[in-house]
Amino acid sequence: MIAEQRFERIGPFVYPHFDPALPPLHEGEEIKRHRVAIAGGGPVGLAVALGLARYGVPSVIFEADDSVCMGSRAACVSRRSLEIMERLGALNDFMAKGLPWTDGRSFYGEVEVFRFSMPHDAQQKLPPMINLQQYYIEQFLVDAVARVNERAAD
Repeated sequence: MIAEQRFERIGPFVYPHFDPALPPLHEGEEIKRHRVAIAGGGPVGLAVALGLARYGVPSVIFEADDSVCMGSRAACVSRRSLEIMERLGALNDFMAKGLPWTDGRSFYGEVEVFRFSMPHDAQQKLPPMINLQQYYIEQFLVDAVARVNERAAD
């Protein structure tokens, strides 16, 4: 069996590690029932949890890892996804850390093989794309859920 490599940091990002939370049990079964169970704590599962929390709907996320994504499976966030993050109240962190861009070029060796430009004008509030590593995306969503839950507890 190959042991899974566990990172403590990648560049300036320090991975948080969350202790597993076992709910109160009665005869081996959870006492509380959850209205919503979310399978997976990636960007989509966390965005769903954030959206539900903003409407006062509690949820529980089932995630195998004890941290946000190790490495990055996603590197770009589209304008449409940024619009969704704005509606969920998480846009500021994304924009503060992400690198906006409109044009791209691909090379094979030293030869440019592809060039493109995404539509964008001054009327549009958000860029067509930002580069942002997935571990930041997930951490920003975890933080946003925590903020919503703290305000609801007051």
